[in-house]
Amino acid sequence: MRDDTLAFLDALGVARADVIGHSMGGVVTYQLASDHPDRVGRIVIEDVVPPYKRDRPMPDRPDTPLPFDWAAITSLRAESDRPGPEWDGRLEKIAAPVLIIGGGAESPNPPELLEDAARRIPDCRLLTIPAGHMVHDEKPAEFTEAALEFLIGHR
Repeated sequence: MRDDTLAFLDALGVARADVIGHSMGGVVTYQLASDHPDRVGRIVIEDVVPPYKRDRPMPDRPDTPLPFDWAAITSLRAESDRPGPEWDGRLEKIAAPVLIIGGGAESPNPPELLEDAARRIPDCRLLTIPAGHMVHDEKPAEFTEAALEFLIGHR
């Protein structure tokens, strides 16, 4: 997905972009920023931790209709809980200013892992907006205000 993002930027003729990544898109953003720092200006990561080695049970598929592909979730979850050695030192290579917006206690992402990611990224701020995993959806005004303040404040 990182390579697809680069190809998309190339097709548009965009040499450098500010990036907002949520959930799986946030993991792609971590990869993009660490592997191609010249292509990224500023970054907003919404409620996602980078891959960490951890054991957590796979939740059961909800019975209700889903707005996403459940098979993708199970595949990506297995990979994110058992990352390869390419993730060692990756966050420390991110040169862009980063704002991580966590969703608080309602989020499935442990706050301590967001805090760890923020410590490891050289120029990073962490902000919590108690809203769960879908901060942009549950509290759109607060999310937009925080993201714009960060993006515009770094110009």
